[in-house]
This record gives sequence, C-alpha cells and structure tokens, in this order.
Amino acid sequence: MNKSKIEDKVVLITGGTGSFGKAMVKELITNHKCDKIIIYSRDELKQSEKIMEIAIGNGFFTFMALG
Repeated sequence: MNKSKIEDKVVLITGGTGSFGKAMVKELITNHKCDKIIIYSRDELKQSEKIMEIAIGNGFFTFMALG
C-alpha cells in the first residue's frame, strides 16, 4: 500500500481560511491521514466559521491568529 508523503505528518496551512486554504483542508481531511493539521489565519471570524464546518472526529485542528 502506498503511503502519501504527508500521512502521519503535521501539516501547517497558512492562509487557511482563504479559498485555497479551505480547499486544501478539505483535501487533507478527505483523502489523507495527517497526524495534525494546523490552520493559520489572520481572520478570527473566518476561523470560528471554519471550526463550525469541520466535523468532530476528523483529527486535531489548531487555529493561530495574529492579534
């Protein structure tokens, strides 16, 4: 079985609440088994909206904001 290069890794996505970031998070959740996904964004409102979109149990997610 081929293992993806990001399987069992910690992935940091900068700009995670933008259009590319959202698509990347969805791709990682759907098709890869990352150990952890860290989503970095400067927009706290979009972060809270993103948290609501992510189903519980898909992994561990950490949002970081500058403020």
